[in-house]
This record gives sequence, structure tokens and C-alpha cells, in this order.
Amino acid sequence: MKTTLLLTVLLSTLLSTGIAASAQHNSIYRSGADLFSGSTRLTSGQVYELMSGIDGVTFGKWEKTRSGFRTGKWLLIGSGIIAGAGLVTLGIGAAGMMLEGVAIGIGSVFFAPVTALTGEVPDLGPSGKFTAAATAGLCITGAGILGLAAGTAVFCIYRNRMDTIVSRCNKASLSFGVQEHGAGISLVF
Repeated sequence: MKTTLLLTVLLSTLLSTGIAASAQHNSIYRSGADLFSGSTRLTSGQVYELMSGIDGVTFGKWEKTRSGFRTGKWLLIGSGIIAGAGLVTLGIGAAGMMLEGVAIGIGSVFFAPVTALTGEVPDLGPSGKFTAAATAGLCITGAGILGLAAGTAVFCIYRNRMDTIVSRCNKASLSFGVQEHGAGISLVF
């Protein structure tokens, strides 16, 4: 009776210690494209070891997803810069066209008496320099907006894939039979 009680206490102590260590090991979260356990950033070797025991998740899949996430993030940043530069160029072109129009309007007022006396019509048309700047700004802004749309799609898709992988890393699993260190029951958190 004493032996059975001792074995029961010993077995429950071992199981509770093992479960607590497992649960602590697999409390994985993601920040950006990196994985953390507690406050420690996991190295590539630790991530490889972690994912080797999870069905359907490989280290190669993680690296591909991580690369896609980073690509989406940099596509968003780069396209935002391009769209911003396009908006500045468009603004300069539009302001120049407006000032040119005002100057033509004022100039035609001053040349009205000359036109009335001589009959000659002065050439007071727009030069087209600001029109080209506004058109270029519009094209650059359009390219930036298309890049932002593509970057948003890539970023969101790969962020969701990374979150799915992290949730699979934190999922508990129970297996019976031959384990890594012998035969028996394995409960992995």
C-alpha cells in the first residue's frame, strides 16, 4: 500500500513538472517576423527544433512565410514613399498651372489696350512645363497606389499565415506509443 501511494505521488509529481515545462516552452508569440518565447527571441535553430515536432509545419514553410511577410512590409513602405513623392510632384505641377493661368489672365488684361489699338493678338498660352509635371506626378501617384494595394494584399496574407503557424505551435497534442525518448503517452502543449 505504501509503495503504491509513493509511486502515485511520484508519478503525479513527474507528470505535473513535465506538463508545466512543456506549457512554458510552447508559449510562443510573434512580433513582426520573429518568434519569441517569453521575452526571449528564438534563434533559427530553436525555431527549427520547435517546428520539427509539429505536423504540417516545416522550418522551410516558416522561412518562406517570413520572407513573404517582410516583402509585403517593404512593398508597403516603398510604395508609400513613391505615392508621397507623386503627390508632391502633382501638387507642384497643379500649383504651377494655377499660377501660370493667373499670370495669363493678368497679362491679357494688360495687353487688352494694345490688342484693341493694333489688332494683334499676343501669344499668351500656357507653356506646358507645369502640365508635364502634373501628369508625371499623377502617374507616379498611381504607381504608388497600385504598389500600396499589392503590398497590403501580400502583407495581410503572409501575416495570417504566420499567425496560423504560431497558433499551431501553441496547440496541445496528445500522442500514444513510441515517443522521442521511449514508449508511452506524450502530452505536448
